[in-house]
Amino acid sequence: MSMSASKELDELAVENFRTYLRFSTVHPDPDYTDAVDWLRNQGVKMGLECFLTEIVAKNPILIMRWPGSDPSLRSIMLNSHMDVVPVEREKWAYDPFAAEMSLDGNIYGRGAQDMKSVGIQQLEAVRRLKLEGFVPKRTIYLTFLPDEEVGGGRGMQPFVSGVKPNRPGAPNEISFAEMNVGLCLDEGIACPRPDVFYAFYEERSPWWVSFLIPGNAGHGSRFIEDTAVEKLHRLMDRLLAFRDSEKKKLELIKGNDLALGGVVTSNINVIKGGIEPNVVPAEIEVQVDFRLPPTLDFDAFEQQIHKWADESGEGIKINYIQKDMSTTGHGNLSGTYDASDPVLEALKSSSCLIGAHLEVGVFFGSTDARFLRRWHKFHAGEKPIKAYGFSPMCDVPVLLHDHDEYLNKKTFLDGVRVTFLSKDMGTYGHGSVDIPIDSHPNDVWWNILEDVLSRRSIGLQTGISGGSNDGRYLRQYHRLCAPDSKPIKAISFSPLRNTRILHHASNEFVSRKAFLEGVQILVEIVQMASSVERQEDDA
Repeated sequence: MSMSASKELDELAVENFRTYLRFSTVHPDPDYTDAVDWLRNQGVKMGLECFLTEIVAKNPILIMRWPGSDPSLRSIMLNSHMDVVPVEREKWAYDPFAAEMSLDGNIYGRGAQDMKSVGIQQLEAVRRLKLEGFVPKRTIYLTFLPDEEVGGGRGMQPFVSGVKPNRPGAPNEISFAEMNVGLCLDEGIACPRPDVFYAFYEERSPWWVSFLIPGNAGHGSRFIEDTAVEKLHRLMDRLLAFRDSEKKKLELIKGNDLALGGVVTSNINVIKGGIEPNVVPAEIEVQVDFRLPPTLDFDAFEQQIHKWADESGEGIKINYIQKDMSTTGHGNLSGTYDASDPVLEALKSSSCLIGAHLEVGVFFGSTDARFLRRWHKFHAGEKPIKAYGFSPMCDVPVLLHDHDEYLNKKTFLDGVRVTFLSKDMGTYGHGSVDIPIDSHPNDVWWNILEDVLSRRSIGLQTGISGGSNDGRYLRQYHRLCAPDSKPIKAISFSPLRNTRILHHASNEFVSRKAFLEGVQILVEIVQMASSVERQEDDA
């Protein structure tokens, strides 16, 4: 793709991102009509099949389909949500629905990080793949859901559960079961570090617990015994002591947003009670937001909640406002995390190409992905769906639900490229590679690279190149020119580190130090490679 064509695509992507931000799909009463019409028009112009279903009135679900060459394979679902949380306009320096861009490239708007950016990054990545002539082996779905911000009860949850649409028999509808999803990429979170992307294979479960605390009532001038406030005091002592113990766990490991997914957070967010200043209340209600990691034993934690209530005083009742059981809650993860998973390998490889690496963990919040991870539990005979949370945004403060939410233009476009370069994810492509892409203890050539680099304390990460080079002709030699010959191993390797990736960019450069280090690395590699004894493929 020429530089001019690439620049035009970048400008189109940024303009589409800003247009999408201007649709006020904000709670408590979002109107999705204009956003859905605009998104569907984008899909149609790209040659995607578009479907619209509505299980709950005024909560449309837009689905775009890019058919793969083998429809028998389970599909890839690129998911995002259209809704955004409310704003306090007086606390914003910019209009939250104008998508203004500052001189330094920051694009401001509600949903800039959560998560209209990701929806457009996915859409623009598909646009680039189609223009490149890429044909996926698996069918790819782009899905745009409503109401994730308020729990998904009118969108993803009933859609995945198979609830019949609000308008049965309407044209251009498709059910979740028909999509045959095997992998879903949903939202993650931005990372403030300049060279790290986060990926999440699981998430914590929200438990919103109400404690109804009874007590003796009476006149405010007397010492009333066994009051609701006394019981509240004892209960809060226990809740805050537990909160402090979990916070210390995080501090001990110097945890960041990734580590937060491994501990229980608890916050006392609502306290209700009392009718007059001179009346001792007969009842007080306390509402607590617990977030439980999937490694926690949920049964044991529920027993602990009841124990706190019993120890705090007689008659305290517990109600669950929300009690999410999307993870097993018995010390075992419902999702899977395999470091060699081809999906993660594809994300790692594409991240490396823009100078970043991938860190994997449990998401501290909750997303629509949780409904897909538990799909097989409620549909007998179905296979699990793998769901990862991934928002390709690094070197940016986390501003979800915050004032002046923004995403920088460069960060946004880097995310488009990462998603585009992840095209090998989930065995998208046709056929298989002739040469393993990972190093192997018995492979002398890979071992040479690893040995030379390890002497300098440099690690080696392997993957599939996001671009193309002349090495591809050597890899195809035995198929195209010499059917009886053995495959030629071609390794793409540029010995440059601590260097920005500036291929085809303006002001492309490399530092003198990095260049000279690369020369010495190649000297050692050539010396060792040329001295290797006869191998099997020399025969």
